[in-house]
Amino acid sequence: MINNLKNQFEKIDPSFKEVIQGSFAAFTLRVTGTLLVFGVNAYIARELGPHDAGIYFLAMTIITISSQIGRLGLGNSIVRFIASFSAVANWKAVKGIFVRSLQFIIIGTILLTLLLFFLVPNISISIFNKRELIHPLTFMLLLIVPTAIAIHLGEALRGLKKISKAILIQNVSIPVLVLIGLLVFGTAVDIEKLIKIYIAAVTTTAVLGFLLWNKTTPQLKGIKPVFHTAELLDTSKSIFIVSIMYMIILWASTIIMGIYYDNDQVGIFSIAIRTAHLMSFVITSIDAIAAPKIAILYHTQKHSELVRMVKKITRLIVVISLPVLLAFLLYPGLIMSVFGSQYSQGQSVLQILVIGYFVSICTGPVGVLLMMSGNERFLRNITMLTAAINIILCFVLIPRYGIVGAAYATSVCMTIEKILSLLVIRWKLKFWTFPFSICRA
Repeated sequence: MINNLKNQFEKIDPSFKEVIQGSFAAFTLRVTGTLLVFGVNAYIARELGPHDAGIYFLAMTIITISSQIGRLGLGNSIVRFIASFSAVANWKAVKGIFVRSLQFIIIGTILLTLLLFFLVPNISISIFNKRELIHPLTFMLLLIVPTAIAIHLGEALRGLKKISKAILIQNVSIPVLVLIGLLVFGTAVDIEKLIKIYIAAVTTTAVLGFLLWNKTTPQLKGIKPVFHTAELLDTSKSIFIVSIMYMIILWASTIIMGIYYDNDQVGIFSIAIRTAHLMSFVITSIDAIAAPKIAILYHTQKHSELVRMVKKITRLIVVISLPVLLAFLLYPGLIMSVFGSQYSQGQSVLQILVIGYFVSICTGPVGVLLMMSGNERFLRNITMLTAAINIILCFVLIPRYGIVGAAYATSVCMTIEKILSLLVIRWKLKFWTFPFSICRA
């Protein structure tokens, strides 16, 4: 039987086999990171309660969006270019991409941090009418630069196919260090202490990222980098817009909830959407391995191999995600009760959101496929349209239906974005990502 399974595995086409082999360690780390994030959120929700959790997560959402803006859309460009250049051992170009993109990110995030420092009072009072947001948001500005650097280092490692190291930096290190900090403080945790712990965790992770990058790339030492600045910026322009639009699709509902509702409602919704976001751990784990492989297969014109790999990836994602979907749909009360009895009204919100996540998961790695195949402009247009729809739906539904309206707005827009991306892939790349026989290429 073991020999039979081994023979079946050997028959798998090489590209998909590489994804499977790389996915096991990456998936294990990603699951670990997901459980740690869940644990951190549960601890925060219980210790702070809905009111203070609402302030904390609203401020963290603003910082997350700001860090994404400061990265200038360079994330997927780094993966794409480093994967392509390292495949042909062009290490001078690899070093050039890494150094130049890091310079842009550091400058961009520092300038953004300084700008936001002066805008925090207006953001807190004029937009959200929450004076209590001023101090935590100001303090959290210190997270923008190290967060962007840590993510950048993870993306660079992804480009070299060092997926486990990338996930360690992007998904595991920070929650581990935050949990350690929380355990040290015990039950005496308030928003200020929590922010201090988070700043220490993110800064430490950025330093760890540099150490891993230097250890992984000894071939870069002593060589003069060759810069491809114009090409890097040209590609990143569209991806920058895409990344901001993704932030709007995912987090606009939290921001607009903060405008219309009190901190308790924002806290409940924040916990529900962050819990639902755990659904994406499967596709992000596999995307991390698949992205550089998709770039290589596309640019070496191995179309049939690319089609087979993408379809098998989609099937794998759906099969693994289905049990998670069922757990969230059947036991939403049990899951939300982990965060405290005050969060029980978020049950229906969680169910609505996970349905949207699952529908988007069923389309497969459409976003990565469009970006790695040079079709980022189409993805940009799709995400701009979807983000606009999301904002409109949020302003229409949230004032009337509250957290349930916010959930519907987010879920509907995630679905629209993925379906439109799927149609563009069919048009430009001539195949469906669906693995099912009714959707043949």
